[in-house]
Amino acid sequence: MKKILFAILAVFSVVLFTSFIVTAEEIRGADKDRDGFDVIDDCDDNDPNVNPDAIEVCRDGIDNDCNEETTDEKNCQDCTDYDIDGFFVEEECKGKVDCDDTDYAINPDEKEICGDGIDNDCDGATDSDDSDCPSS
Repeated sequence: MKKILFAILAVFSVVLFTSFIVTAEEIRGADKDRDGFDVIDDCDDNDPNVNPDAIEVCRDGIDNDCNEETTDEKNCQDCTDYDIDGFFVEEECKGKVDCDDTDYAINPDEKEICGDGIDNDCDGATDSDDSDCPSS
């Protein structure tokens, strides 16, 4: 009788244990914070501002870019974005360089406004010199 109970208990334990095993393939693709990175690649899947594409923010106590080589203590680049448009004045920061960090409407993603005398799209050319503007 003890052998039968032990066998039943053993089978029950195996069934119970294996039903709770989750494989890496099952969790790959899970993205709780919906930032485009799954829980395997994202070092904080509860915060959409923390992921491998994020820019490391110095002295905030967070590993923003999920890279141990760029932390608050070592190899940290201060990235300046005064107009808060997502573009930085430093070339070392991820992304395109903002040519006017005092105006959020001037950055590499903006369209050139022909005739205003401003390099709106930060390509180094203004108006008649810009290939985005038709010749007049």
